[in-house]
Parts: sequence; structure tokens; C-alpha cells
Amino acid sequence: MDSKGVSVDVVDPCGLTNVLVVIMSDWAATMSTISVVTGLDMTMPGDVTFSSGDSYFGGNLTAYVNNGTIPEARVDDMAVRYVF
Repeated sequence: MDSKGVSVDVVDPCGLTNVLVVIMSDWAATMSTISVVTGLDMTMPGDVTFSSGDSYFGGNLTAYVNNGTIPEARVDDMAVRYVF
């Protein structure tokens, strides 16, 4: 994901027009927490590097929301996408 954002074309075989999709990174492909702003909903495997215990999400995402860098509404949107 980069600062240019995300463009996703979804073709639903059932003909639905309002489809929510989850944008997920490939394993270890996320490069920063700010990827959330450009559309990333989930990072895999979760750690910055395998088994590091550090994450671009979790505490880093909380800090970005608390300091106003990432709107809380964006995190709400991410949660909705997981549920549906």
C-alpha cells in the first residue's frame, strides 16, 4: 500500500452492488501504520517482522488515533469490514 490509495474493482457473481471487502496485506508486505489511511484493513501476519512481537497495528495504531493522525472513524470502518 502506498500514499496513492487503493482502487478495488469487485465483481460479485450474485449481482450485489454494495459489497464490503477487507483489504489485507500479503505476508510481511506492510511498511507502516499510515497504510490504514490509504485503505489497509488487516496486516498479516501481524508482526512487523515474523515473531518480533511488534506491530504496525495494535499499540502503534492506537497512538496514531490518539494523536489525531488516523481518524477513529477509520478504525470503526475497519471493524465493520471484519464483521461483514
